Amino acid sequence: MKVWHQSLTALDKLPGYADALQEHFAAIAPDATVHVHGMEPGTYPSRYPASRITSPYLQGLQKEQFVRAALAASREGYDAFMIATIPDLALEECRSVADLPVVGFGQASMLTAGYLGDKVGVVSFDGSGLEPQLRRNARKYGLAERLGPV
Repeated sequence: MKVWHQSLTALDKLPGYADALQEHFAAIAPDATVHVHGMEPGTYPSRYPASRITSPYLQGLQKEQFVRAALAASREGYDAFMIATIPDLALEECRSVADLPVVGFGQASMLTAGYLGDKVGVVSFDGSGLEPQLRRNARKYGLAERLGPV
């Protein structure tokens, strides 16, 4: 299985993170090939995008990169496309245009947590900025009443 992992971070600025992801995937899924991709160079003015991903407007601008990546993964014969960001940026858009399964970390995590427990919580690097988006997503996933702290 060949999987395209799309991160919301600029991996060219965080090579240690990209290497750690590759090592992790090799350890947990040795029979799969996971190619880690980040945002295009120059997307963010700093190493980490925290201040650039909490605004719905800025997220809208970044969705285009996810859609282009999903289309590339589909064209290049990948078996799945993984949106590796808890807010599930462009999940619906990617699913609507790509000819392969598209999985969002946020949706998969929340639905699994909802299956395993009565309450769902989200640990985020910037919960205050992402909370409205995460609560909207929980509503879409049928977990609004079960979502606790973010």
